[in-house]
Amino acid sequence: MIAYGTDEYGNITSREAQREPEQVGGGYVCNEKELFTSPPQCKDDKRPIVINKEWAIIDIDSKHIRDGENIRAKTQIELMETGVEEIPKGYKIVDKELVYKTLEEQLTDKEITKEEYNTIKLNECYSLRRQAYFNESDGLFFDYQRGEIDKQIWLDKVKEIKLKYPKP
Repeated sequence: MIAYGTDEYGNITSREAQREPEQVGGGYVCNEKELFTSPPQCKDDKRPIVINKEWAIIDIDSKHIRDGENIRAKTQIELMETGVEEIPKGYKIVDKELVYKTLEEQLTDKEITKEEYNTIKLNECYSLRRQAYFNESDGLFFDYQRGEIDKQIWLDKVKEIKLKYPKP
């Protein structure tokens, strides 16, 4: 005799039922969440469950999904894609992965203000310039101070950096 039940997600389980000893009655036994009758067929958005020793059909909740023949918990990304959980500010889902939005996307989606956008872009500009000055023009400045190059070479490099990284 087969005993049928469901796991925590609603997937059908079955096992060979155990037989009681003859002195107790010798019949087959199953636990309170199992039945000897086959489970009913369900639509894709439903699942069977044993309630009060009877099969019942209930909805698959929003945190679970039917995956082929089985029901499973949704992944974090699936929870966000279906609106069960919020996508964190500054992020978006691309190809089933959580990735950063660009500043422009954050501005368009009103996650940051125009003022915040401008401040970030200005700080980005200053940071890029600072690195370029260190890598490209500071050495020329010291060469100029020692009289090894003309001042204009250093000033041209500074101008080139400012053109390469303009203020927004």
